[in-house]
Amino acid sequence: MVGSPSTWDVIIKTCDVPGAGTDASVYLKIYYSYANSDEVFLLDHPARNDFERDSRDHFKIVVNSSDIISLGLFWWPSLSLNQNWCVDWLTLMNSSEESCIIGRFNKWILHYRDPPTYPRNFTKTRYAQCVQP
Repeated sequence: MVGSPSTWDVIIKTCDVPGAGTDASVYLKIYYSYANSDEVFLLDHPARNDFERDSRDHFKIVVNSSDIISLGLFWWPSLSLNQNWCVDWLTLMNSSEESCIIGRFNKWILHYRDPPTYPRNFTKTRYAQCVQP
């Protein structure tokens, strides 16, 4: 892959509607322009109840390249297919590269791995424009 691995912050905001949270395994899929490649990341804090209604969850991932062209989310059921998850937005940030990617979902995330659920809007911006007080 182009570039060297770097640590990125992932912040996901779960919707504030009934049934929006999930206990399922949640994954982030990142697509790169280099060789049409991608990576999948499990987002989980084992000691915490992630992705509750109207919550923000923060993760750190090591990404192999900064040439990100798209991303998607999916979940995989832990006990049954009767689980749902609604996401408002996702922010992917790297302060050392001055990069920020915002994925605005505002929709229910499908449990399918391929294809994942893509954001309605995908924006790359400078880190300073992304981080707000």
